[in-house]
Amino acid sequence: MAAAWTAGLACAQSEAVAWPVVGILSLFLLLIGLFRSPFRWPAVWAILGIALGSVTLIRQAQIVQVGEDWQDQPLAITATLVAIEHSSLSLKLRLADVRADVGAGAPTNPLAGLIDVYLWKQKQLEIPALIPGQRLAASVKLHTPHQRQNPGGFDYLGMLKRQHVVLTGSVQSGPEILPQTVPWLETMRQNIRNNLPDKKDGGGILSAILLAERDQISTPVLDAFSASGTAHLLAISGMHLGMVAGWCYLLSWWLLTRRARWIVHIPVRRISLLAGIVGATAYATLAGWPLPTQRAGMMLLAVAVAWWWRESYDPMHTLLLALMIITLLQPTAVLSVSLWLSFAAAAALLLFMQADAHQQQKDPSFWASVQRLLKGLLAVTVIAGLATLPIITDTFGRIPVWSIPANLLLVLLYSAWVLPMALLGEIFSLLAWPDAASLLLQGAAVGVRLGNDWIEMFYHFPAGNLWIADIPLWLGLAYAAALMVAAWLWQHQRRRIASLLMAAGLGMFLLLSIPERPPSDSQFIAWDVGQGAASTLILPDGKVMVIDAPGSYGSRFNGGTTIADGLRAMGLTHVDVIMISHAQSDHAGGLLRLLEQQNHVGELWLADVPANRDYPAFRLAIKRLQQRGGSVRWLSQGDFQTFGEAKIHIL
Repeated sequence: MAAAWTAGLACAQSEAVAWPVVGILSLFLLLIGLFRSPFRWPAVWAILGIALGSVTLIRQAQIVQVGEDWQDQPLAITATLVAIEHSSLSLKLRLADVRADVGAGAPTNPLAGLIDVYLWKQKQLEIPALIPGQRLAASVKLHTPHQRQNPGGFDYLGMLKRQHVVLTGSVQSGPEILPQTVPWLETMRQNIRNNLPDKKDGGGILSAILLAERDQISTPVLDAFSASGTAHLLAISGMHLGMVAGWCYLLSWWLLTRRARWIVHIPVRRISLLAGIVGATAYATLAGWPLPTQRAGMMLLAVAVAWWWRESYDPMHTLLLALMIITLLQPTAVLSVSLWLSFAAAAALLLFMQADAHQQQKDPSFWASVQRLLKGLLAVTVIAGLATLPIITDTFGRIPVWSIPANLLLVLLYSAWVLPMALLGEIFSLLAWPDAASLLLQGAAVGVRLGNDWIEMFYHFPAGNLWIADIPLWLGLAYAAALMVAAWLWQHQRRRIASLLMAAGLGMFLLLSIPERPPSDSQFIAWDVGQGAASTLILPDGKVMVIDAPGSYGSRFNGGTTIADGLRAMGLTHVDVIMISHAQSDHAGGLLRLLEQQNHVGELWLADVPANRDYPAFRLAIKRLQQRGGSVRWLSQGDFQTFGEAKIHIL
């Protein structure tokens, strides 16, 4: 039932399925539902999923319908600040309850959705101390978001729609803080922020795991976490909620078992379970309940219900029920990568480890407990890594080769050191004991820096940053099928065959996904990169030349990212030559990101003029390129260069 429901929901909301196809499929399912057959109820649930998905799409379309009087003109507005995102170039403010001041040509009705506006630091506007929850007044200029048309491009419009953001723009003047009481939750969150160490000292990661604010984490650190398959530690997920719930459970159990009379007359385990749920709920509330945390919370609640009624409910059925509840309350979640990462990992752990749960010999000695803990952590890491591999590689474009050792070290470090000390620091921040809070958070930051050193080490190992081209759908489905058959064999005690099948499936996946799949003919691509220009020449022998990589310096997503994503969508993970025409951000701002997102770059071609030799971005790019085995070629006017079968004339 859950599979039919989610398939129908996804079918209705996916842009890959045209509306006529959805209509024909609905009629076909309706015919099946009218007859008594084994497929009757799955068809009914699929129709219900399609219906909810269609209603959700219609509702989204109504929200994003914005009048022209909101767009392309300066507007004086008042709005409530929902979130702040920092970058080296700007502050992004997410605003809700947006109202335009009364005036000629101004819209009269409040905006139905949210808006994202940017405070560009180069404008040198006076920026007050902003806290989410404040009411602001500002002059802004808004426009409808634009989806760039590139192969393999990020679905920017889809993300904004799912988050109910209808307009984006920039702040022309202001913002000014209006007199209004800040909600108590935001005041508490600000108290925690005030005690965090500097972002360079680990404060950025602590902000991510306590407040779900990742914008303070530097780009190199984010890249290293993504490459090692440990980026899940930076989002408040089921692991974080589970650890908090487990600690609260153990603390409650310890307190309630201090007296024999309490053990006899009080349902100790159930009260401890409730304490765990309350603790996890409080943690998620302070984090602001971001969408991944909401889904993890629902999953945790489903696990708690299954444990409460453990004699009546199968854990897998409970997990599927949780999936249906999540997609019922948040229909757009069915297209969320974070949901399917969590579900795939949880389902695989249940399928592979449930059979062993009743067979373990409980040796009470300390070393036996440590051994069980390490074996369990290794099993969880391997199974979760195998189950989520196709989703991770398809979403992030790389294979986390060192994922297992990196996760073993980092999960132990974060669960035993970083998160406990950070949570204690959070509690003392709320109790208005800043000295104790700062001391504990500094201690947690020491663990963060140690973890960053380990991640950096894995990042520079061989294949520590291995990019791959987009994987075909059939390969991901074949790998998933092999894993499901292996899980069935494992449950039926055919462990050796299951292990061989998993190894064969993994080998097949790696063997077919790592090699490039270049186009068979010559192509010249002009990329849609916004301000600036970028193009690429691809020859039949697989040689690739990129001309210019524009973008904002220091940005994690710019023209260099766009080009790299597009090349991977076309089956390429290398560039033979990058040629930059001018030492300006409109031509070279994305150069570093392009270099970092390729397995190999052969040469960098630059004009041999003093401005280029003195340009800081070029000096840094040359250093990075030479460290990775590439070289720079300085060109003069009138030079001729050979590139495969093409001849390049420098004018």
